Amino acid sequence: MLKTSGATIDVDEFKNLVNHPEIKEFFTSVGASLEEEDAHKDAEVLFRLLDNDNSEEINKEEFLSGCMKLRGTARALDLLLHARACKVGMSTLGDNQKNMIEVMRKMDDRLNGISDTLRKSEAPMMARH
Repeated sequence: MLKTSGATIDVDEFKNLVNHPEIKEFFTSVGASLEEEDAHKDAEVLFRLLDNDNSEEINKEEFLSGCMKLRGTARALDLLLHARACKVGMSTLGDNQKNMIEVMRKMDDRLNGISDTLRKSEAPMMARH
């Protein structure tokens, strides 16, 4: 029986586990076999997918829940990769939108200040004519 050091495992421990025959067999059975030449890279990607809370560790629940989503064809892994990328992209997009709104507010304030300054400087000139 395969044993780990605790209730959670980190990415390095996970990378080491992918070479274990039981783990290889399991991933093959759910349609997510890790290619030999890319096993460590694939293992890291898979680890990131399984780490739902981005804690840099996965627990038993995250592992089982994530692996159940992998059932079916190998394309399921591709779909999960894209879903994860979309989630990260949406978060980044939201952050960028907030930053742009702040920049636009600052520009609006500056333009209003310039407009006020111009009106004040034109008022004395208009009064002379």
